[in-house]
Amino acid sequence: MNGGNTQRGQADGFALEILPKLNDVKSRDNTITLLQYVVRFCILKFDNKKGSTDAFMPVPEPSDVEKSGHINFDELMNESKSLENHLKKIQNLRDKVLKDADSEHIEPFQTKMEKCLQDATGSLKDIEDLVEECSRRFKDTKQFYKYIPKDAKLDQPKDFFSVWLPFCRDYKNLWKREQAKIAKEIIREERMRHRLKTENLKDFKTQPTKPKGLKDRINKRKSRNNH
Repeated sequence: MNGGNTQRGQADGFALEILPKLNDVKSRDNTITLLQYVVRFCILKFDNKKGSTDAFMPVPEPSDVEKSGHINFDELMNESKSLENHLKKIQNLRDKVLKDADSEHIEPFQTKMEKCLQDATGSLKDIEDLVEECSRRFKDTKQFYKYIPKDAKLDQPKDFFSVWLPFCRDYKNLWKREQAKIAKEIIREERMRHRLKTENLKDFKTQPTKPKGLKDRINKRKSRNNH
């Protein structure tokens, strides 16, 4: 990009923030954007099912990206800790009830509460593990893209996915448009092949059987066999 421009050109790479701007960068003749070029190149180069209902879009659904931007790991971890504290209070109340209750009135309360608390503890552990895993993967993703947040103290998915969201929206719109265009091109080419094949068949003329030729000998042999 900007080849020959010593002030703005000669770029070896771009930061992640360039993604939403790809649709604004146009060719010299102003007929195509950089994102249009990227979309069509990826379809033609990597999509073996292009132009069909099985075509593959290589970017996430914009709605999924938007939902991901609402995640806040600090809030999720705080909620997990809050649930853990509530669970401990329930366990303490359970223990108090069992301590003060008569032995004949312990069941089925003890058994049912034991199962309930075990299930709740297991579910809470799964949630905490999931939050930690998502947080770790989010950090790995940022490192992979060399993403540096504007404010390290407020480093949450919101800022990261706000860069991806407009890009994914523009990509999907252009991708659908290009797939429809390619589908029409495939149909047009198929019709052209069919028309050429039909025209070739019209031009085909059968030659009369030559006496003592191969076809004549075969026909005579068939005739003798039938008799």
